[in-house]
Amino acid sequence: RRRPARARRDRTRHGRAPCAKLRPTTDKGDRLPATDGASAERRRSLGAPFWLLAAASTVFFTAQGMLFPVLPRFVDRELGGGAVAVGVAVSSFAIGAMVARPWGGYLADRLGRRVVAGCAVMVAGYAAAGELAGLGGLIAVRIVGGVGGGALFVAMATMATDLAPADQRVRGFGLFSASTLVGFAIAPAIGETLL
Repeated sequence: RRRPARARRDRTRHGRAPCAKLRPTTDKGDRLPATDGASAERRRSLGAPFWLLAAASTVFFTAQGMLFPVLPRFVDRELGGGAVAVGVAVSSFAIGAMVARPWGGYLADRLGRRVVAGCAVMVAGYAAAGELAGLGGLIAVRIVGGVGGGALFVAMATMATDLAPADQRVRGFGLFSASTLVGFAIAPAIGETLL
C-alpha cells in the first residue's frame, strides 16, 4: 500500500537528516571538526610558541649575518689572507650547513626535534667560543658552526611546522622561513655598527 505523495514528501523533509555541510580537511584528508566563529579564529591562530620560535630564528640568523661585512676584512687584514682565503672563510659556514641539513632532518625524525635543536645550539656555541689558530682554525670553526646552524635550522623549521595548525602549515612554514631572511637583512648594518 503506497502512501500519498504528500506523506512521502513530509518524510523526506523531516524524517531524514539534511546533507552535512562540507568542512575543511587536513593534509591527510581528515575532516576538521565543526566550530563556531570563536573556535575557528583560535584554530587559525599560529599561537605564541610559534612566534617565539620565529623570533629565536631571527636572533640566531642576525648573529650569523653580522659577520658578513666584517669577516672579509678580518681575514684580509688580521690574518693576511688573500681573495681566495676570504672566499673560503666566508663560504665555510655554508659548507658545514649543507652537509648537516640532510642529517639534521633524519636525526630530528629519529631522536626528536628538541634534542637535535639543543645539540645544534651547543655545537654552534662551541664553535663561536673556540680559540682561533690562524686562517685554518677560523675555517674549521666556521665549518663546525655551519654544522650546528644547519641542523638547528632543520629542527626549528620542523618544530614550526608541528606548532602550526593543520590548515595553517603552509602559511606557518612561509612565515618561519621569512624570519631567517629578516635576520640576514638587518644583520650587515648591525655588524658594521657594532663590530
